[in-house]
Amino acid sequence: MRIQIIGTDGNKLFDGELSHVEGGLTEGKPSFHLSCYQKMKGEVELQFYLNDKKELEDFLDRIKEAVK
Repeated sequence: MRIQIIGTDGNKLFDGELSHVEGGLTEGKPSFHLSCYQKMKGEVELQFYLNDKKELEDFLDRIKEAVK
């Protein structure tokens, strides 16, 4: 899966491939991070900290709706 991070000025800050996903708890709350790799820039992590698992379900539902 290709991941791009684009600044508000339209410049691509990152353009690479998803390499792995890890999850767990941070301060007792659900969290996960996506590790992405881009040639020349190396590994970048996108970290997500959630209030509860319902928030994750809502986030995934929003993604599913957007991809239809």
